[in-house]
Amino acid sequence: MNTRDKILTPEQAIECAKTVAANLVIGRFDVLRSSTVARLSALARPNTRLFAIVLNDPSALLTLRARAELAAALRVIDYVIPVETDPADLIAGLINVSAPGEVFDETNAHLRATHELIDHVRERHKEPRH
Repeated sequence: MNTRDKILTPEQAIECAKTVAANLVIGRFDVLRSSTVARLSALARPNTRLFAIVLNDPSALLTLRARAELAAALRVIDYVIPVETDPADLIAGLINVSAPGEVFDETNAHLRATHELIDHVRERHKEPRH
């Protein structure tokens, strides 16, 4: 499947969730590290689709669309929903129509990863160049 085909509008996601069991992961998906991918892989369940809700964040390093495409490129994620507004209604709607699933909020972990990357880059620029 083309990774861009995995990116859905909220309306498409609700329709899709009516036919599958779904787990939700919420986050920024701005900086992906191996630990992020490992955590996402641990959320995968047999016979359950993993929907990633990519939150809008003006302070993110990448645009919302770029972060949605990055998340969609991950094999463990089945569908991606970029949202520009408060995701509460979308989350409630997905939970309502899908078989009972789990919701995983990775927002703080993603924010920490971004800050760690920024700190790392700043620290590297302090070192003398050879």
